[in-house]
Amino acid sequence: MALLKKIEYVIKDSSTAQISTQIASVTAQLNNTQNLSANKDGGEFKTYYFGALFDPRAKKNYIIFSDVTKSKFDMKQSSYELANGGGGGADMSNYLTKAEVEANYVSKASLDADYADVAFLTSL
Repeated sequence: MALLKKIEYVIKDSSTAQISTQIASVTAQLNNTQNLSANKDGGEFKTYYFGALFDPRAKKNYIIFSDVTKSKFDMKQSSYELANGGGGGADMSNYLTKAEVEANYVSKASLDADYADVAFLTSL
């Protein structure tokens, strides 16, 4: 049985490239990874690849599939902008701020300093 593997990508906040250019770049990288000879076993793919792309400039998330993965799962598109609750940008209602986590879930002393600016995911 083949695996489905996600590779995560983040666009630099300072990037000036349009999102269509970024999606094309991720698609090309996924296709290259998909088609490596090490990913084939007797003509069959061992792993099917897709990517998660976050654009901090617009606070949007995208899912992008390699061409092979798109075909394998009979998808109409190779990339999809994730639903965000109808607003402009990511729906942050599923995330807690550091202060909310400290107040409701863990003590301040137990938070690792390396995660001081991280938004914590509360639901998938």
